[in-house]
Amino acid sequence: MPNTYTQLLFHVVFSTKNRQRTLTDGKRDSLYKYMWGIQDNLNCHLYRIGGVDDHMHILTGLPTTLAIAKYVQEIKAGSSHWLKSQSDFPRFESWQDGYGAFT
Repeated sequence: MPNTYTQLLFHVVFSTKNRQRTLTDGKRDSLYKYMWGIQDNLNCHLYRIGGVDDHMHILTGLPTTLAIAKYVQEIKAGSSHWLKSQSDFPRFESWQDGYGAFT
């Protein structure tokens, strides 16, 4: 076969440090939009994104050239930096180490 075709979908879940309730309800839409931008820069397809006060859920399609560990690293690092700069999330410290990823 001359071409490669895949559909690699992942349900990714990760939480705030110590499960602190720092992702303010009503203000998470701006976080979702920022994470969508990171996804777009990584050439990923975002199917769904959501969360609650202490954790995030993302359903995404990854290209074959991107490892799930690298994807999560980019999402968490980029969004952590952004969250710390936002007055809407004053108590956010960081994301907890680790994540869940399910196909």
